Amino acid sequence: AKGTEAFSKAIALLSSTESLWEKADALVAAGQSKLRTVRERMTLLFRAEELFASGPIPVRREEVSRLIQELETTSRPTGAGATASRA
Repeated sequence: AKGTEAFSKAIALLSSTESLWEKADALVAAGQSKLRTVRERMTLLFRAEELFASGPIPVRREEVSRLIQELETTSRPTGAGATASRA
């Protein structure tokens, strides 16, 4: 709980100072943290992706897009159907 509180406070502080790149970096860090649910992590990564999309460095947006794809892939349920389709 302390870890999620720390991320939330950092993001709120960066929002109030309009430090967009630093806020986006904090969102990425929080989105990669296993302290949050997959849904929360996806939301944070999407927010970071939006911030990076508005900037002059498309590489950062692409990096976050890859993180989102990886999280989607690793968070898919592994039922019998999913296992059979991989074999």
